[in-house]
Amino acid sequence: MASAYVELPVEAAGGSGGSPTGAAGGQLSGTYPNPVLTTDATISGSLSLGANPATTGSIRMSYAQQMSAKTFTGAADARLIKFSRNDANDTNNTIHIGDTTNVQRMYLQTDTYSIRMQGTTAGLVLGVPGTSISINGSEGGNLAQFNSINIAVGATPASQGALRFNNSGSIQWRNAANTQDITGIQVNTSNQVVLGNASTQVICSGGVVGIGTVLPTQGAVRLPFDQRIYTQASAGGSDVLLIGCTNLVGYNGAVIIGNAINPAVRFTTVNSRTLTFDSNGILSISNNGVNGAFINSGIDDSSANTTGSSLTINGQNTTGATSLGGNLTLKSGVGTSTTGSLSLAAGASTKFQINSTGIAAFGGTPVAKPTVTGSRGGNVAVAGLLNALSALGWLTDSTTA
Repeated sequence: MASAYVELPVEAAGGSGGSPTGAAGGQLSGTYPNPVLTTDATISGSLSLGANPATTGSIRMSYAQQMSAKTFTGAADARLIKFSRNDANDTNNTIHIGDTTNVQRMYLQTDTYSIRMQGTTAGLVLGVPGTSISINGSEGGNLAQFNSINIAVGATPASQGALRFNNSGSIQWRNAANTQDITGIQVNTSNQVVLGNASTQVICSGGVVGIGTVLPTQGAVRLPFDQRIYTQASAGGSDVLLIGCTNLVGYNGAVIIGNAINPAVRFTTVNSRTLTFDSNGILSISNNGVNGAFINSGIDDSSANTTGSSLTINGQNTTGATSLGGNLTLKSGVGTSTTGSLSLAAGASTKFQINSTGIAAFGGTPVAKPTVTGSRGGNVAVAGLLNALSALGWLTDSTTA
């Protein structure tokens, strides 16, 4: 070994002075002045290599020296370990294990676990196949740092990304009670991204959930135009539209609630006040039996000099050729014992009322359709009045001339 020296007693070198000569013995073989270590030689103390070796350790090497071994074929030298800078501009001293030419795979292995690095897409492999390995960092320190590399998990991981999982691979956490694993995120066999599991609430604390690319600039949940939120009519049933925004005929950017399969859409407030629109086109309002239900053109306003908003109930207008406008019908409810009434009021004063008996004006009690009898004689005015009232349907003219 031209670059090594072994400190031996003079007597072991075969003489009491000068350069040793003759056959070597003990831990050496060959002849002096260039003996070599015997196979399985044992060195007491340390082995120093190079012109300026380290001053401590059992094997002491000079800077930038390396330990090498022959490759399997014996055709090349493979670096085992070296201590040096990466290049002339590098100020960091680095331990180099292996090389980029002749080392295809490297193991750090115990009786059970291993860390394997290899020059293929497998990258860094931890643990024993089919098992997992725990990595624990020291208190107050970083667990691990990976710069410009990726971590792949599973037999067929993704081909891109810093963390690469196979299908159904997931990131799991332990719950606070240490009784259950909680899924953080995974992709299921239907290629859907799943956040959490059945026993987990997913909370976005103080943030914004955006779905899509071109998003609104306001709101906690932000959807692109013409995107909608759905649920199911039953477990595994048809999709039911909850809310969305789209363009309708005559209405750009219309908010839509419900779709064709919805049996009804209901709005509910406290004390079970509801507004329901069903599949028959009926809009129902319920005040839970308290003081009836109301449709107001606005919230009551006590401000001075305020003009209240008007309320118009209108049948559909149609403007096409030979079209017919929509009818408007106001109808009271039918009961098993008594039918409800229909009233027209100005403020608190009822001016017109209709019930199952008949009609009344100016706060009167509804009566059945009256019949006028008797002789009209030559009174033209009476005759005209009777004709007018009869034409309005307010009475039946059974008088005679």
